[in-house]
Amino acid sequence: MAEYWRVTSGVNWNLTDNNWTRFRAGVGYDDDFLAYGAGYTAKQNISTLDIEHIFSINLELRGPAQD
Repeated sequence: MAEYWRVTSGVNWNLTDNNWTRFRAGVGYDDDFLAYGAGYTAKQNISTLDIEHIFSINLELRGPAQD
């Protein structure tokens, strides 16, 4: 069961300004027939320091594999 699940995350860091510019995190399930997941991304504008929040979900159904 554990091989079907994945957790992802990441941070982009601006070394010049010493602050983050993007953060992402997500969780997903994929058993080669059904795939679904959810994610979150935050982007920071370096000049204005405004933060954009993005939420995402996905759902995918696949048919049998053709050999």
